[in-house]
Amino acid sequence: MLEQKYCKLCSKKTSFVGSAKELLESNDKEYCSCYSKNSITFEEHKEFGKLCKIFNKKLILDSIRISKEQKTKALGKEKTFRYSKSQKALSELRENLEEIMFEDYPEKATTKIYYGIIEEEETK
Repeated sequence: MLEQKYCKLCSKKTSFVGSAKELLESNDKEYCSCYSKNSITFEEHKEFGKLCKIFNKKLILDSIRISKEQKTKALGKEKTFRYSKSQKALSELRENLEEIMFEDYPEKATTKIYYGIIEEEETK
């Protein structure tokens, strides 16, 4: 008997062979067609990398500007501290995504995807 399960990734119903009782007892979910070996495509890594580089540059430039504008004011120091925390979180994200990329696409992966010059800047 064909029953329905839900995909672990997108929660869409997927086909399940077995009884409704087996389905309820197992509470086991399957993947639908949305799942592939690599959950992030190489093209998506390139897009994420570009966005990470843009965000990082913006955080650095804004942090410097705020630091210069409000050197002695407590508010400026607090903002600079928050920018620093944001940069650290972004750095962690980049490291994790880069590790995933090298695991999933060792033949294509390069550190330039998540670090280095932003593509538009290379052409200038």
